[in-house]
Amino acid sequence: LFVCTILNVGVGISLATSASLPSSTSKPPTNTNSMKTSLKLLLTELLTCGTTIITLLSLQLLCSLAFFVFTSTWDITLMERIGYDKAEFSYLVSVVGWLFAFVQMLIVPKFVSRSGSGGSTGKVSSSMPLKMGLFVAALGRFGLASSNTTPTLILSFAILALGQGTVGTLLSTLVARTAPTKAGYYMGLLEGARGLAGVIGPMVGAACYKGGG
Repeated sequence: LFVCTILNVGVGISLATSASLPSSTSKPPTNTNSMKTSLKLLLTELLTCGTTIITLLSLQLLCSLAFFVFTSTWDITLMERIGYDKAEFSYLVSVVGWLFAFVQMLIVPKFVSRSGSGGSTGKVSSSMPLKMGLFVAALGRFGLASSNTTPTLILSFAILALGQGTVGTLLSTLVARTAPTKAGYYMGLLEGARGLAGVIGPMVGAACYKGGG
């Protein structure tokens, strides 16, 4: 998992910077020079892209970090708190998977559609659905932290799926609207931010679990 998430970071950054690298007709750079060039281009772009893009990338990093911190410890904490055995927990995982699929396919699109067209100015003028999604996701995580029965646990997962699916969809949409000519570039950065959270999140979750006893 650790190796996969590191590869995920690399793929995201590579996608983000590949458009600005020399074309295949030029002399291919060495690996060291290519990495330095990519990082230089990345830092330069981040410094000039404006606060809106940086805010959206930061939200992606923080939301993904919260998700990976949770998923790294939820099996242990739920089995200890509610007393599931391995078979019962497996059934719960299956139910949660179907629940997430149902909510994100049928409910999230209707919720996201409230964001409106946003226009072609690149301004994030319809941030209210994003704020609502963040609030709903936080509400779902609070429910998971305080649930002691299976029905309340499943309800909390449904709320989390709605909020998390909404936030993920809107972040991608708003990035594309804010920088339509560089949508692919910033989509790569979004994926890189998620991959970075996938590396850091499990370590933070393990440290919090150990520190909390």
